[in-house]
Amino acid sequence: MQRRVSQVKRRRLPARAKGWLLGAASLAVACAVQAGGANTQRELNPTGGQQPQGTDGLRWMIGSNSQIQVWLNGEGQVYLPGNTPSNGRLFNSVFLRVDRGSDAQTRVYHNSNTNTDVGYQFTQVSQSAVSGAGTSASPWAVTTVLKPAEAADAGITLTIRDEYVTPELWIKRRLSLSGLPASGASVKLYQNIDTYLLGYDVGPGIVRTAAWNTTGVPDLVGVTRDAQFEALWHTPSSNTPLWDRYFSGYYANAGYQICSGTSVSAPCKTGTGDLSNQIDTNTATDNGIAVQWNVPAGAPQFEVEYMISFAQSAVDLTKAFAPAVINAGQVSKLTFNINNRTTSDVSGIGFTDNLPAGVKVAATPNVQTNCPAGGAMGALPAGMTVNAAAGAGSIVVGGASVAAATAAGAEHTCQVAVDVTSDVPGSHTNGTANITNLSNVANFVGSQVLRVNGAAAAIDAVDDAGAATAAGGVAVANVLVNDTVNGTPAALGAVTLSLVSSSNPGLTLDVATGAVQAAAGLPVGAHTLQYRICATGGSPCDTATVTVTIGSAGPTNIVAQPDQVRVFEGATGVVLPSVLANDTLGGNPVQLAQVVLTQRSSSHPDLSLDPATGSVRMASPLGVGSYTLVYRVCHAMAPNCAEATVTVVVAPLIVGPSTTPVPVNAPLGLLLLASTLAFLGGRRMR
Repeated sequence: MQRRVSQVKRRRLPARAKGWLLGAASLAVACAVQAGGANTQRELNPTGGQQPQGTDGLRWMIGSNSQIQVWLNGEGQVYLPGNTPSNGRLFNSVFLRVDRGSDAQTRVYHNSNTNTDVGYQFTQVSQSAVSGAGTSASPWAVTTVLKPAEAADAGITLTIRDEYVTPELWIKRRLSLSGLPASGASVKLYQNIDTYLLGYDVGPGIVRTAAWNTTGVPDLVGVTRDAQFEALWHTPSSNTPLWDRYFSGYYANAGYQICSGTSVSAPCKTGTGDLSNQIDTNTATDNGIAVQWNVPAGAPQFEVEYMISFAQSAVDLTKAFAPAVINAGQVSKLTFNINNRTTSDVSGIGFTDNLPAGVKVAATPNVQTNCPAGGAMGALPAGMTVNAAAGAGSIVVGGASVAAATAAGAEHTCQVAVDVTSDVPGSHTNGTANITNLSNVANFVGSQVLRVNGAAAAIDAVDDAGAATAAGGVAVANVLVNDTVNGTPAALGAVTLSLVSSSNPGLTLDVATGAVQAAAGLPVGAHTLQYRICATGGSPCDTATVTVTIGSAGPTNIVAQPDQVRVFEGATGVVLPSVLANDTLGGNPVQLAQVVLTQRSSSHPDLSLDPATGSVRMASPLGVGSYTLVYRVCHAMAPNCAEATVTVVVAPLIVGPSTTPVPVNAPLGLLLLASTLAFLGGRRMR
């Protein structure tokens, strides 16, 4: 049988004492059949909901009509607070709006006792028994199935799955639509709740946008009053879309907007059905909250997930990994957000985050905060502590403070950040149950997941040996040259290089290049330096030792002799094999390994010195004339240098009467030319 929701508009009960409300609720049950009353209801955490700040978790009643009631500190948190889905009136429901257009008929389905002049009821198909144990591994769960009551839309099925883990301060609700029209219909889905704030019915609206959210739509929509907080919020871990629109304002207006897109009672055949994105921050407003999803046209099914949250604390705690996906051994920053919704400063905040197995504080914890004022991250203020030792499995925050919100309906947030890492591939969930030892803060932490890819890096640092003289110099060019990461050569950027120790302050490590430098004046003999390399995530690590032998520099006096080369026009390439051929070190011929060569100047850009070989080259043929190049030769282990000039004379090419001009490339060209001339001379003599 098709049932239209009663056209009698509900009369709002004033906020009064709890006992009066219970009496009024009892009268309502006795005198009227509820428009959206649940056929059945299921209870989750039946012994909870009694303690301040929800330390025993929340007690939930889930109706077969999509309605809920929840208890915190012994009081109901949804209007009317003394009622349940199957016993009395409740002003909350899932809403479904189907606009087929062709018959100028838009149908809105819900089972809320708010806006009873709007739309049609859902048909209650079924509700499962409670399953699970209320733990993270096995949440309490209830599945409810509804269908639109009107025949035109009866092919659509709405399945609601509610899950609760004690002592979380929210329930996770997943809505699944199936049997949606393939064409010719616009479908919108909503959640609407008339909030009740610990014995009072008013409070300013509030929204929050998390760091991950770049959509421009807030991912938390709620109402607050003093230390009380009620909200709908979304986390990306659900892998479902964030809502498209939202509302926090006068409780009845959400239903009217769902009907006609306006905040007054109007026929549902007109208007958009869009929530207004309004947030009413007036502290005297009798507020409700709602969110809206626009179902993609033609989608055969649609699914969303969100949290319905209740907390009795001025400050709440959230956290997140960034990045949320790392390779084994890399670092992720774990940031705790301390959110104050009151207009008073709050101090004495503390908590412990017990990191999931496989996750630990990074080798460099990099503890930072911007508490209490917010803004740039920096050092801890006086009186605040964060215990987060390298390799530890927990983070303990104590003595934190957060500044007041600027106005009712606003909030102020400060952060605490610690670098963490993991060598264990897989998904590591850091959720509500990981937070313990709370002080002056409500646990609003969702299931944050750190995903670790690949196996941990295998780091192998291998010992090195080098030498220098008492004059000083580079003893080892790069300590990483024989080190490996996962069997491949280690490279700066792929590892973090640091100094562990040195047997002499004059023996140092340049972590930017990997070079070991010996200062002048080190005693003759062996000296050692220990260094560490770590994967970029801070672990794993390995250490190695560099042994540097300091010896005498030997003779250091250098004499550089000038060079002169004659080539013919057209010559290119090497014109002088080595400028060192006639230079001496301590009276002996210079060896290239003993010195450092540099070019000081050249009279032509195509005439240059190759410091690696000592050769002088002409990059292209030069015109007839004389060219010069000045070079410097310095002792590799002593500050002694000398300079000399190379002169290259390019002579005109001589061509015989019956010969073809041959370009000359000294000195081979000279030999060929001489042979040719001798041959021609011999012929003339005969």
